[in-house]
Amino acid sequence: MDEVLEKLRRGIRNLASAGVERFVITADHGFIFAEGLELGLQMDSPGGNTVEIHPRAWIGQGGAAGEGYFRVKASDLELGGPLEFAFPKGLGTFKVKGGVSSYFHGGPSLQENLLPLCRLKFRRPASRRQTAFKVKMTMAKPRITNRFFSVTLDLEAVGLFTEGEKKVRLEVLSGKTEAGFAAMAAYGFEEGTKEIVIKSGQPNPVTIMLAAGQKFETVTIRVIDCETQMVLETLADLQVDLAI
Repeated sequence: MDEVLEKLRRGIRNLASAGVERFVITADHGFIFAEGLELGLQMDSPGGNTVEIHPRAWIGQGGAAGEGYFRVKASDLELGGPLEFAFPKGLGTFKVKGGVSSYFHGGPSLQENLLPLCRLKFRRPASRRQTAFKVKMTMAKPRITNRFFSVTLDLEAVGLFTEGEKKVRLEVLSGKTEAGFAAMAAYGFEEGTKEIVIKSGQPNPVTIMLAAGQKFETVTIRVIDCETQMVLETLADLQVDLAI
């Protein structure tokens, strides 16, 4: 889930560069996301003639009433037929075969019935004189000896106009495996997407965290332009020698 926003942005940028101008973004449904549910929140379903049973919904006819859920007729939901529906209140669930995991649909909850919708229209920027920029990435030490280490990003303008900024992201790879990520920066860091703003004349130290529980002999760090997806700078085959 932490990667969704960045992948969404990257997809929109790539489609826009291919000529797509209108975008509609939505979710298929909501869900209740929790570490786990207490057993006390699970209850017996109404019973009767059960047609379908899920943790957050029962469909059938007859059966019993209960304080932990409410019942409605199909006609109440503007549906045809003689069936009835029962939905648990709050975060309650019906007891089902196999138990209830931490991911399940929300039944009549707000996030299940009201879905977010975003309409975007790509607007091409007005023509302006372009300034070429060069990104430089440096490390204080030639080897990585800690899971937390830093690199410094510098934006150098090439040409007459020397002021500007650029938004980038870092890729930390061991072969084709993601080996780490940018955890913070001195300025211009967006936690949700891991994107970093660098300004000409203002070096930006970035803290990188290597993935826990894995061993890497070498890693490669790449600076990616968020707008063009081009690689701007690379530190290749950095030796990893962790003390712990």
